[in-house]
Amino acid sequence: MTTTQPISWQTALQHYHVWNNIEYQHRNQGQDGVKKWQQFLALMEFGLQIKPEPSLYEQQQKVNVLNSYYQQIEQFEYRKRQHGQSN
Repeated sequence: MTTTQPISWQTALQHYHVWNNIEYQHRNQGQDGVKKWQQFLALMEFGLQIKPEPSLYEQQQKVNVLNSYYQQIEQFEYRKRQHGQSN
């Protein structure tokens, strides 16, 4: 009976990246840019379809962040006008 040594996650991940790069190069060999772009768009569409809807809390957080951003822009513009008038 032979026993195998377990490999570390880092080693397994390195092997996966090597395999994935070889497989990617083989799969895309000889394809033109249009075909690759179509595959990218299909992948993006798939990702957007499986993406979960944000919760109400996440939606509110996004609104708060945007409001804060626009308030900072307004303050910046106000300071810019004030500075311009003092010259």
